[in-house]
Amino acid sequence: MSKGKPKPKDEPIAIEESSGNVFADLGLKDPEELLAKAQVEIRIRPTPQGAKADTRVTSA
Repeated sequence: MSKGKPKPKDEPIAIEESSGNVFADLGLKDPEELLAKAQVEIRIRPTPQGAKADTRVTSA
């Protein structure tokens, strides 16, 4: 993030489409491994009581 002068509200914000792997988008080392570990963590971590479970299915 830039710590410079904030953009005026009427100036558009640049938006980039994701590659599908946020770790690759951020330029991190071994993004495929990081994504796989994150996906495993999502599957094994219990849903907090009272929270709705995410029922979306992602392609692997």
